[in-house]
Amino acid sequence: MTSLFSIRKPLKVWRKEFQNAAKGQIGFWEGNIVFKDLRVSDEPTERGLLFLTLSSRITDWRDKDAISTISAEVIKYKETVGKVVSVRKEFEESAVLLSEIMNMLQACENRVSIEELKTVLRELRAHIDPAVISIRRLENNRWNTPGVWGNVMRHRKQGSRRAGPLQETDLDSYFQLRIARILRVLVPKEDLSRVSVARLVVLTYMSTGLAEERNGHLMTLVQLHRQAEELGDKKRSGLTVQQVEENLRRGGMK
Repeated sequence: MTSLFSIRKPLKVWRKEFQNAAKGQIGFWEGNIVFKDLRVSDEPTERGLLFLTLSSRITDWRDKDAISTISAEVIKYKETVGKVVSVRKEFEESAVLLSEIMNMLQACENRVSIEELKTVLRELRAHIDPAVISIRRLENNRWNTPGVWGNVMRHRKQGSRRAGPLQETDLDSYFQLRIARILRVLVPKEDLSRVSVARLVVLTYMSTGLAEERNGHLMTLVQLHRQAEELGDKKRSGLTVQQVEENLRRGGMK
């Protein structure tokens, strides 16, 4: 799913955009500014050059693992576009149904007088409660990436049980925060500014096909989906570096 073959085209786009940035081209992601920001010296380190080009010569396991994780996040984004609410409802309705069945079994157990029948009903209830817990865990695990990068991406506020987007409009915000946290660690430069991270997030959208140019604006797949559902009645602003940076700020990124 996240093999080198599956990400070959995105890496090619990423390299091309950095090549254009080196020539001073701005683009939607303001690449010329990022290029200058990342060139900490006239002769960047080899790892720095590898990050800029993301070539197949990458050998550091951390970089490979990070790129693989980003690929998985991209796949998850594409699979979830337009389905955030419906998927959440499926989990919720399944959990509610099982809870109702458990209540019915409890009521039936209280009514019957035959001890053997009570035992059967009690055993049935004993299987349902763990099933409800499993459904809740499965719902949360959809957005819990295992390993080091899962810890890096985790951005829930303290005390919040929210593990994923609740509405269709939340998907872009979640994706941006998760990718930004990976890039902040992956980029071979300390104290990289939040706005530079935002620019790289926009580049990630462009490289992976999660955003398309429409009428001079860069539109994410979520924005395009919403626009199609509204039959074009409302014109929405596209994806911008400023928009992403503001989202990262609200998400607690310094």
